[in-house]
Amino acid sequence: MREIPNKYWICTVYVILTAATFAVFWQVHSFEFTTCDDDRYVSENNHILTGLTLDNLAWAFKQSHSFMWHPITSISHMLDCQIFGLKAGGHHIVNLLFHIANTLLLFAVLRKMTGAFWKSAFVAAFFALHPLNVESVAWISERKNVLSAFFWMLTVAVYIRYAKNPKFANYLLVIFVFSLALMAKPITVTLPFALLLLDYWPLNRLQIGNKQQIFRLVGEKIPLFLLSAVLCVITIAAQGGSDALQLNKLLPFSVRLENALVSYVTYIGKMIYPSRLSVFYPHPGASLPLWEPIVSFILLAAVSAGLLYLGRRKPYLIAGWFWYLGTLVPVIGLMQAGAQAMADRYAYVPLIGLFIIIVWGISDIFAGWEYRKIVLSLSAIVIISALSICTWIQTTYWQDSISLFERNLKVISRNIPKTHYHLAKALAQKDKINEAVEHLREAVRLDNDWTAPMNSLAWFLAVRKDAAFYNPHKAVQLAQRACELTDYHDAAILDTLAVAYAAENRFSEAVDAAQKALKIAQSDDNKQITNQIQQRLDLYKTNKPYIETNSE
Repeated sequence: MREIPNKYWICTVYVILTAATFAVFWQVHSFEFTTCDDDRYVSENNHILTGLTLDNLAWAFKQSHSFMWHPITSISHMLDCQIFGLKAGGHHIVNLLFHIANTLLLFAVLRKMTGAFWKSAFVAAFFALHPLNVESVAWISERKNVLSAFFWMLTVAVYIRYAKNPKFANYLLVIFVFSLALMAKPITVTLPFALLLLDYWPLNRLQIGNKQQIFRLVGEKIPLFLLSAVLCVITIAAQGGSDALQLNKLLPFSVRLENALVSYVTYIGKMIYPSRLSVFYPHPGASLPLWEPIVSFILLAAVSAGLLYLGRRKPYLIAGWFWYLGTLVPVIGLMQAGAQAMADRYAYVPLIGLFIIIVWGISDIFAGWEYRKIVLSLSAIVIISALSICTWIQTTYWQDSISLFERNLKVISRNIPKTHYHLAKALAQKDKINEAVEHLREAVRLDNDWTAPMNSLAWFLAVRKDAAFYNPHKAVQLAQRACELTDYHDAAILDTLAVAYAAENRFSEAVDAAQKALKIAQSDDNKQITNQIQQRLDLYKTNKPYIETNSE
């Protein structure tokens, strides 16, 4: 039987969801940009910093942004810079507003499809206030996640309208909004599959045994699947010039499959007990004990079989479970993009399926119990309150990069070069150079083929003449190694090599390296770096090194 609450209760839930989410996440208004991706996405990206211009809009659609094609996301960052400049708080608040909008839309579409008012409200509350979703809200670079989820929810909303009134104009609206979702983040390629699940439950447009109906509904989604396929091709092409997909060459498919199985189970574990959350979970490679993927496979297979059996009478079990499994496919690691085993942000939309199973399932288990409404309501409030406290605490770690990566070192491992590198960048920005150098040394020790920390360490060893760590000879060695790894085709590294040569009074070699760096920077049309290299080149020509003062 459908619940038909009055408008007062509907508005009350909207207000409570909004107020609770604001209360937990409002602290982000005072947070900074992070050293991880925020520079490439916003703070050091000239196309974004200069705001909404015709040239920048053309760039957003024609070029990849941080090796990803998501023009709608790029445009949203431009608009932020147009309004807030480099005041990070404004960028953070926009992320929060999108998260709130996603929460309210989730409540609205679930209520519209199921008629279950309070169940829909509790699912939306879990989504709004779960600690696993902190990363998507508190990280400016994850605008693409909250923005794509916004268009995902809007697509579902217009699809409900189409399902009730299947006019061609309504279908075109579904295609249009879905296209916006794809242009916000490629992860939305699974949305056509999710719509098929919604056809099964709760829209009841699909009966498993009716082949004609299945073919009709799958055929109905073909234009959407084609758009998803095109976006997949664009994404692979965009990431082809980066290191994002290189691990696919290094990790056999069997290793990637093992990690994917374990990750599916780990996400569920972190949903139930959200502890030791981190910005980066390093990929284990081939080091996973064999029993972990085997046990994970058995658990997933057993749950799938059990829910398929029970789902004949409770279809939300099938819809929710396969929503979770299916929407995670693009980022579960079968196609490895980056060095992470998993990421909290990847669970943003998939967890909705599990929340539905939990809320609807518990309600059915206690159906008919006399005190069901009171006990379940109080229990839900206690759980949501506990999640809110955990979420507030987890959010505090994102206030700046030092806090974020120091937390990462504590909860994951001290043997992660990426964490040491980003912590070093954050420390350097605060003029804590001595500490930064120590973390750079550790990053280089852990990975002597990664040019980013190698180049940064060489820079400080060459330019901080008044520091105890000053060592231009070592700087030359590091910069030469980094140049070899990049085939002498990286302007920033060649610039560092020139600085190191000049620190050793090898000015002719410094001039030669700087001129090569200048040529590359000019070809890349990077005016800022070009001007900096030119200024240093002028120094070398007068036999003067480039020196920075250590403020510590």
